[in-house]
Amino acid sequence: MRKTLYRKYEALVGRRGTWVDPRYFECKYRLILVYVQSVPQLNIAGEETSIQSGEKLEITCRCNSMVQWDYPTDVSNDINMRLEVETRMKSGRSSQKSYTSILRVSDTTYLDTGEYLCKIKSITDGPSNQTSASIYVYVKSNDTDHLLLPLKSTNIGIVAGLPFTIPCRVTDPSANVILRTRSERIRPDGESVRLDKKKGFVIKEEYKMESGFAKCVINKQEGYSDTKGVPQLSITDERTSFISGDRLQINCSSNTEVEWEYPIQHGNDIDMRLEVVTWERTNENNEKYFISALTVMNAIYLDTGLYQCRVLTTGSDRVTGQTSASVNVFVTSNGK
Repeated sequence: MRKTLYRKYEALVGRRGTWVDPRYFECKYRLILVYVQSVPQLNIAGEETSIQSGEKLEITCRCNSMVQWDYPTDVSNDINMRLEVETRMKSGRSSQKSYTSILRVSDTTYLDTGEYLCKIKSITDGPSNQTSASIYVYVKSNDTDHLLLPLKSTNIGIVAGLPFTIPCRVTDPSANVILRTRSERIRPDGESVRLDKKKGFVIKEEYKMESGFAKCVINKQEGYSDTKGVPQLSITDERTSFISGDRLQINCSSNTEVEWEYPIQHGNDIDMRLEVVTWERTNENNEKYFISALTVMNAIYLDTGLYQCRVLTTGSDRVTGQTSASVNVFVTSNGK
């Protein structure tokens, strides 16, 4: 190898008529022979694609290095049971290898919506445009209750002068969503309020948004009519009286989604201690219903008041019968 290099060195010097440091030439020439790592390539063009729930998802990634996959597991708990990855290796000229990795997900559901990323396996510094390729997949459902990915209630810290994001991820890019607070419905205007359907509502610093509970909901088109069910309120352990420091929890069940109203008094930090989680269930008659649990950690006497579970309505929803249920909760200090 070294003899070959120096013959090339002598030929180069003879052509140029100039002196070249043999060590530099050897280093430079060896760099030319170094194996060049390619960027992963996907078989689906563009940044996003859509499929229908129940269809099979298949993504192919090609690269001359071994690759691995990242896929959404935050809300789709059983995706690993329906997912398989097939990897093939092929040797080419100069013993250069190429790899083809195929990711398949069967019986897709709306919960499989998210980013699918193919990245070079040996890279440990995190994916980049040079070491990975990704595509965002929307899995659309005919069920209007599956237009939004479920999200846990979370507290969002706001830094003065900086934009912030309220999570809201849709499963259909054509879904029309709005942000609901206690007193207003916020629609994206493309300026102070922008909707990123892969992340949520991006609120700029100039928008004066009230503090408190906010929820992303589907904004149904005019003329849409949906009969909502009657919420049935139940109290954990049938308690309505608590002592400071207790964990306060109220459950509300209904055959439709609900929202909560709770006491906010001056000096109370209940929004920092409150969490709302909603589960979707099916009864013995295969009918769908929801259980919404409102939990307040480390209850204080300022949490005393009326807690109301109310049918969630948007657009021109039609509600029949009872639309809310409530309970008075008392929190005493030191058992007094």
